[in-house]
Amino acid sequence: MIALASLLIAGVTVVLPMEAKVQGAELALGDIAQVVGADAAEVNAVRGVALGYAPAPGYSRLVFAHRVAESVRRDAPGIEVSFSGQRACRVWPEVRQVSGSEVVSAAGLEMRRRIGVADATFEPAGSVASISIPAGDEPFRLRARSGVFEPRSGQVSIPVEILVNGTVYRTAWTSWKVEVWQVRPVVARAVRAGEILASSMFANRRVRVEAGAAARALSAGLLTGSIAARDFRPGEIVTEKDVHRPIVVQPGDSIYVEVCKGRIKARVAAIALSAGAIGDRIPVRTVGEGKALSGSIVGRNLVRVDLGASSRTAGNAQNLQK
Repeated sequence: MIALASLLIAGVTVVLPMEAKVQGAELALGDIAQVVGADAAEVNAVRGVALGYAPAPGYSRLVFAHRVAESVRRDAPGIEVSFSGQRACRVWPEVRQVSGSEVVSAAGLEMRRRIGVADATFEPAGSVASISIPAGDEPFRLRARSGVFEPRSGQVSIPVEILVNGTVYRTAWTSWKVEVWQVRPVVARAVRAGEILASSMFANRRVRVEAGAAARALSAGLLTGSIAARDFRPGEIVTEKDVHRPIVVQPGDSIYVEVCKGRIKARVAAIALSAGAIGDRIPVRTVGEGKALSGSIVGRNLVRVDLGASSRTAGNAQNLQK
């Protein structure tokens, strides 16, 4: 009792032990030392003095008393502080284990979220070893981040961040085998290079989508009238590099615009404002009234505007009403 009373009279006293175990990734003086004093505010200020990083799992750190004193003078100026105990303290981290299955599970939830309703399957392509992390003041959290994600078949990597006390301590990587399927037009019969493609040559099939194939594959509307650039086997997806799409409309060409709204159709004369192949959308201007429209090329001198196709045609409808 007499010793404790003498410590309290002396302002704030820091008692440095020989060893200490800590939680988290950053050290404060109160994490490793006993700090006592008569003024609670001064005690709290000294306890909060930052001492830098905490050692990683598997390592220790030696904290010297004279370095602690320098940190106290810097961060708690004006407080009378005395030191006792050891000249140095060996600091060890309290450790928690993150199992590989927890990491894989977090990545799997992110995979399912990003793939959504796509027709796809995925499974881990390898195992993840357990990871040692410093114990925090609260349970660790796992946060998977997939970034820009193109649903495709093949190998996909998903990083999982391990957060200790709300801060990313480490990132673990998981690998996944993904199979993505889509219904797409494929060649229904063998086609030779140089043949002009028609809609009768294609049939919709459920096919495996390779990397980039979803972006490069052409719809049946764009394929019609194109010229095969190579031989095709039945069941193949045709991409933009596999065909020659001849330009059938040039800027300034006199064309007809077929305006469709439900079962009602009307044709008006117009001028093409840009070039395009069959299936391309181009801007046109009607002859006489000069209405600006946008439609899809369906023939050498015909552009179709479907006012009921989607919200994208709302502008065309407004133009026609002017």
